Amino acid sequence: MLTPSFVADVARELYGLEPLSIDSLDQHQFELRGIYRIRDAQGGVWVMRLKQDLEQIDALAHTARVLDWLAGCGYAAPVARATLDQQLVGTIDGWAISMISYVEGSVLGMTAADDFEAFVQTVGRLHSLRVDDRSDFAPSRCHPDAIVIAAQQLATHHTNLPVVFQDLASNLHVSMRALQGIGPQLVITHGDCWYQNAVKTGSEQVTLIDWDNVGIGWPLLDIGNMLLTAHFDLNRPLVLRPDAANVEAIMRGYQQQCRIPASEQARLADAMRFLLAFQLGSYIMDDSLFKHPDFPFVLEKLQARYNVTQPIADLAARYFER
Repeated sequence: MLTPSFVADVARELYGLEPLSIDSLDQHQFELRGIYRIRDAQGGVWVMRLKQDLEQIDALAHTARVLDWLAGCGYAAPVARATLDQQLVGTIDGWAISMISYVEGSVLGMTAADDFEAFVQTVGRLHSLRVDDRSDFAPSRCHPDAIVIAAQQLATHHTNLPVVFQDLASNLHVSMRALQGIGPQLVITHGDCWYQNAVKTGSEQVTLIDWDNVGIGWPLLDIGNMLLTAHFDLNRPLVLRPDAANVEAIMRGYQQQCRIPASEQARLADAMRFLLAFQLGSYIMDDSLFKHPDFPFVLEKLQARYNVTQPIADLAARYFER
């Protein structure tokens, strides 16, 4: 288990920082990873990620390189800090370590429509950035290949599910097949767009955090993720009610930055379902989950979220009918 003294030693040895305070940002403690906020003697505030898996170096380095690229584009995002020997990812005692600037502000949470509009404008600006060579970037979670993988997992392992949830897997598989019929234009996508990864830094200003899934991908999947997760009440996970004001704000805010092609507008419900297919496909690959006492509740949450995708998409469609 990581200790504050170890984190402080890493900050000094790898980054030349003198920590004044160290706070864990993990909701749950893990032996093989950690994430900490560090305030240093020079007035800086940083987020240090540590993973006891040197195979994670490439993934951490990719995120840092993308953040460097975003800074060069003038896009507001956390800034990666290099080690004293100018490495984007440091290593010490079998740990891979990255450091980025901490974004001060308030996480959006279940919020007002105006905040959702500012949030989605931030995402729209990301999607509108020009990418000269897509081979410079790894795939994000929103890459079309992830759709194919989710579809394969659902088709192969759906019989592992209780009978009552096999229709859910089948319906999600149909949606993933429908998405594969579109040849999308790929851009830089965040890969985990929802309000818990959005920080309000000022009036009408929102900055995205948690860039672990960033890379080349299909922007419609980021949009679908935002539309669906805007209705997540973490205190009542089985209660989802379509919110016309939030849907309107998301559609209006995004279209102010870039347009959703006409060929993709009818696929918003399927795009929302990608998140569910991705999660369910991953779950049914893990035999240990079926023995976990909370797994039936996980399936109930996925079903409740699936049930609201079409009503949300119907609200979004009104925007295009004007």
